[in-house]
Amino acid sequence: MEKIKGLTLIELIVTTAIVSAVLLIALPDLTKTVERSVLRNKTTYIKTLIQLTRSSAIKHGGLAILCALNSKGTCTENWHKGITIFVDKNNNYKLDSDDILIRSEQVLQDTQSVKLKMSAHKNHIVYNSQGVTHGTFGSLYFCRRNSMLSYSQKLIINRSGRVRVEFDLDQDGKVDGLTKPSTSCI
Repeated sequence: MEKIKGLTLIELIVTTAIVSAVLLIALPDLTKTVERSVLRNKTTYIKTLIQLTRSSAIKHGGLAILCALNSKGTCTENWHKGITIFVDKNNNYKLDSDDILIRSEQVLQDTQSVKLKMSAHKNHIVYNSQGVTHGTFGSLYFCRRNSMLSYSQKLIINRSGRVRVEFDLDQDGKVDGLTKPSTSCI
């Protein structure tokens, strides 16, 4: 008589129960990891755009501006609609036909979960031809929050134009960095 190889119904039910239990335990951690990764990628990309703005100012020998533009070509606080980098040849803080457009793209499309706040009540970042901030040093805050999770990161632009990142290490919604005051996503 030939032996039939396979699983019994009880073995299949037990295996399914074990796999389900493992998934229930692992899924929240996976969600946290994905949320952190999304925020970190956006923050890193914005940091890259800030560095591109600085190098564009040096390369073109004039003011380079990073901001969100409205339909009139002036900087606004609506960063979720798109971010633009341009060299402002006539120093009017507005994208005109004679200015040099460096880059314009959508970065922060999920506006319900990411917000940016620029310190000193500015809605733009400006570098001069020496690569130094032109009155727009400060911080950009990135917060990502859903019903269960809260993370934040902070890009700090110093007076010389250098950029560094501070992170929310304990996931309490507040940046755990050297600078004060910290910001909260909660």
